[in-house]
Amino acid sequence: MSNAQRVIRNILAVFGSEAVARVAGLVLTLYVARALGPAPLGQLAFLLSFMMLASVVADLGVSRLTTRDLARDRAAMPTFAPAAFRLKLALVLAVVLLLALASPFLGKGPELRGYFLVILGYLFFDGLGATLRALFIAREELEVVGLLRAVEKLLLLLLLGAVVVLPLAGRRFLGVVMLFPLSAGGAFLLALLLARRRGLRLLSRPAGAPRWREILARSWPFAGSIIMANVTLHSDRVLLSYLQDDTATGLYDAANRIFVTLYALQALMADVFFPTFSRLWATDRERYRRFAGRAARLLYGLAVPLAAGAFALAGEGIRLIYGSAFEGSVTSLRILAPVLILRAGDTLWGSLLLAADHEHRFLMALAAGAGINVLLNLLFIPRWSLNGAAVATLVSELAVMLLLAGGSRALTSLPWFGAALRALVAAGAMLLALRWLPTRHLALSLPVGLVAYALAFRIVGGWSREDLKLLRRAPAPGPTGGED
Repeated sequence: MSNAQRVIRNILAVFGSEAVARVAGLVLTLYVARALGPAPLGQLAFLLSFMMLASVVADLGVSRLTTRDLARDRAAMPTFAPAAFRLKLALVLAVVLLLALASPFLGKGPELRGYFLVILGYLFFDGLGATLRALFIAREELEVVGLLRAVEKLLLLLLLGAVVVLPLAGRRFLGVVMLFPLSAGGAFLLALLLARRRGLRLLSRPAGAPRWREILARSWPFAGSIIMANVTLHSDRVLLSYLQDDTATGLYDAANRIFVTLYALQALMADVFFPTFSRLWATDRERYRRFAGRAARLLYGLAVPLAAGAFALAGEGIRLIYGSAFEGSVTSLRILAPVLILRAGDTLWGSLLLAADHEHRFLMALAAGAGINVLLNLLFIPRWSLNGAAVATLVSELAVMLLLAGGSRALTSLPWFGAALRALVAAGAMLLALRWLPTRHLALSLPVGLVAYALAFRIVGGWSREDLKLLRRAPAPGPTGGED
């Protein structure tokens, strides 16, 4: 199978599961927002953001290292995979125990501390599941990763139905919190079963397996970069919870969830592209550049219209999804919308640095972005509340993109500018079409905007015939066993 065919298969395989995940997340958010209100949504955002920050410490880059190294050398799977899993089990158990002991010192009320202890189960199961997903990604079995994600979210939806139906009275929010460890636990058990069926004995100690110190010595640059990325992604809601209140956190989380939903496709593509980026950089630089050019056209061709649409239709989207109680989220969503475009650049240049073994440059860029993000949050949140958090995210993401682009210039030039420019021109046509509409109702705005963008994008040559021919072509395999 060629590299292009493999990537297409992987993208198609995870689209369905991502759709299930987005629907599940939307249904859960709608229930909490409309049935319980902004403050409980803010509490849930605090708990999940705290777990996301803790999950990085419970991983220390082991999962990302596993994907990269085993994508390059799958013959090492029987020895490396058990060593990585045993190390991850020890890390997760240690972090869960430490957080449980530290829960009385959170500075929150006893009720929220109880929820915190429950959500630690999610940290445990999702942390172990991340390493199993890394193994499947390294094998480029994205259909398995998609299956696991779909199963987890379907379990969450099923259990949410029980929460809605059962007479839980004042315990309904506790039921919502319990959804996360229960659904993650089910997905983890399925992942463990699928790994065993592939002959992986994850608790074994095979001869020649790397020691835990060797793994950590190579994983720490990944750990540092992921820590910095998660600080940028999740520290805003934690700081909002402490510097403002649960209501402000809930309003910001409402805007951020729409942003994350729109970003999900890019995040999927980053996972799909990374093994191919790593393999091609190590074997054929010309193929790498051609593949990166296609990736750029795909990333910007999707990110730019999503950003423009989110900016133009933020008010209508917030009111439709959350109701009038969340009007205060509109400005934050508009501020966050351009970050979708910045992250397309992050995927391109960040993948180049990681594939070329320049983790340290990647880490430096994310560290700078995380530092800027935390500093600006501390300065802006007390003054401008949730909108200040959104501005902090926008500025820090711009800094990260510029640093990643600068750090990768010495390696190779990526054909990104033309792809971004064509997408921007087409998005401009889309915004003009939306401006001429007599109403911004989403039932009319979404199809009109989509058609306007698609026509303009075709006119400016966003995705050329050569791209499509290259995707369909399947020449004789090269040294890596496939074409790009």
